[in-house]
Amino acid sequence: MTNGIKQLTKPVSDYLGQLFSTPFIAAAAKLTPQTAFISAYFASQYAKDQAEALKTFIDLMASRLILIERNYLDKDFFETPDGRRLAVQIVKSVLRDSRKEKIQAMANLAVNFHIKTGLTVDEKELYVNILDELNPLQLSILHKAVQVMRARTVNIHRGFGWEIMEKEYSQKGVPKHLLLQSIRVLESNGLVNKNSAIAQEADQTHFLTDFGEKFYDFMADALKEDSPYL
Repeated sequence: MTNGIKQLTKPVSDYLGQLFSTPFIAAAAKLTPQTAFISAYFASQYAKDQAEALKTFIDLMASRLILIERNYLDKDFFETPDGRRLAVQIVKSVLRDSRKEKIQAMANLAVNFHIKTGLTVDEKELYVNILDELNPLQLSILHKAVQVMRARTVNIHRGFGWEIMEKEYSQKGVPKHLLLQSIRVLESNGLVNKNSAIAQEADQTHFLTDFGEKFYDFMADALKEDSPYL
């Protein structure tokens, strides 16, 4: 029985773990010996995965915080009611999606919330909500758009082309429709804009917004001393 359970895909296992962790389902499942065993297995595995996700998140955040100069730190923010509320949202997001890319991005965001950047509470909450919604593929596309833009030394512009991206992502097994849908999610969050011009250059089907670049900087890494946001 255990071997059969372990052959389940991770998304299915995660879903079952969350399902059997809910009080009502857990109580109902324990009514029979057969379902009691299944309930105990998935609930304990789900709790273990959550604990590992939180440990990874805390370790990443701590390793970045110790590198930041003391005078840049806003040590009191997470002690305020707004800070505590935002901390709860961050932890909930980590527990909902514990994939490596999401934990790393959320840890970077949390670290940068410890820094005196001038971001308002509403802006910080918006960043958390957007990052919570994005998946690793969408984060990867945003990363690619930023890197392509910053690599230009001539004909500098903020554009990127989905057809150019498709060649790279198709080799990774990402189909065209998934790439386009992921770009639309970035659009809906104000991170990129679609080029509405009739005639378009191949590398200008979409444009990275100023907001998209700023959001990226806050979740991609801990801000450095020469950051324009400090």
